[in-house]
Amino acid sequence: MQIIDAQIHPVAPAMPWSESFTPEQAAEAGTQLALAAMNAVGVDAALVNWTFADVQSYVTRVPDRFGGVPFAGPLVPMEGTADEFVADVARTPGMVGVRTALAHPIDRGRIEHFRSGGFTPFFEAAARHDVPVFVLAHGHLPELHETLATYDSVRFVIDHVGLYSPPANPLTPALFDDVPHVLALAEFPNVAVKFTGVPSLSAEPYPFADVWPFAHKLLDAFGVDRLMWGSDFTRCAPLHTYREAVDFLRLTNEVSESDKEALFSATLRRWVGWPA
Repeated sequence: MQIIDAQIHPVAPAMPWSESFTPEQAAEAGTQLALAAMNAVGVDAALVNWTFADVQSYVTRVPDRFGGVPFAGPLVPMEGTADEFVADVARTPGMVGVRTALAHPIDRGRIEHFRSGGFTPFFEAAARHDVPVFVLAHGHLPELHETLATYDSVRFVIDHVGLYSPPANPLTPALFDDVPHVLALAEFPNVAVKFTGVPSLSAEPYPFADVWPFAHKLLDAFGVDRLMWGSDFTRCAPLHTYREAVDFLRLTNEVSESDKEALFSATLRRWVGWPA
């Protein structure tokens, strides 16, 4: 069974002497550290989320192990127009989509940009160039409905199971208030959900048994053909290990082996068309 991680961020060496690295040396070190982590836990490939230049660095170095999902949007520094940026993603080998944040705690103005149409050029470009769009929109999922219906040819992926999950947000009962809004997105056939960082929603140690009632709600609503596993281990490191993020699904009896294959790789491969 192949395992593909739907989300990691660039890895940086945590040594004092690494401050003297050239950008090229830092990029090479980060790539090798990410590969070492993946190899240690049996992950075959991963999608790297960050700037275009950062993710392209991973994809160029090891194209059979890394795919790229660069950040995009009206508040992301970039050269050229939205259409030019998305077109560049579409024609660059190994780039599998763009990621945009409509809501973020460190930039609360993003949702206002969305409401005023600031993200529209990116959605139009994604439709024009057939590029999947990964969306971070916790707390504002109902506001996505019109966009999802308007751009019904675009393959959307909802980040972090649609919730504002730890460690960025405390694990409280209120965190799950948005679950009905997440499940409501299943009515849109062009929407998949990134099953990332799920163990971070657990109040228990590994194997995080208390997350499965929520996970089964997602499975019932979207099915394994619209859910894609990811560790987000670079963000969730304070909460659990990379191996635990893999094994809570790999070793569970909560889903069948064929469902695991879909969650771990088949759905992602098909949804983003990677590799072409």
